[in-house]
Amino acid sequence: MFPSSTQAKPAYWGIVDPKQLPGYGPSFAISSETGDADAQVWTVTATNGDVGPAYATEITGFQLRQIDGRPCNPLVTPPGAYPILLGDIPVSGTASAAFTINFEQCDRFARFVLTMPWSSATYDTGTFVAFPQFQRRW
Repeated sequence: MFPSSTQAKPAYWGIVDPKQLPGYGPSFAISSETGDADAQVWTVTATNGDVGPAYATEITGFQLRQIDGRPCNPLVTPPGAYPILLGDIPVSGTASAAFTINFEQCDRFARFVLTMPWSSATYDTGTFVAFPQFQRRW
């Protein structure tokens, strides 16, 4: 006999939210950081899942917010005007965009959080958040 506090839960009924399954929708990552301390190029790569194409995918912003270190304002130069079009990303495919960032006014202890909103006709919208390991070299 089950205790009286046991209740049926949606998971027991076989209800599954497909958006919570592995392989659903694009995921983003900073795939490379190149250049010197004053002008770095960060490449952001979108990797689509294995559920279906991600149509009309685009990056709608790219903001660095400083969270530690002497205050500074890095200058971000996107690869074009916003939104940055990544296009239709096929199943298990990728698309990338490179952003040039001038850290000339920042010291080596500066730390940032990257907030990058994106959208797709297939998967609506999302926000990629990362804590890049910016390290100014002297």
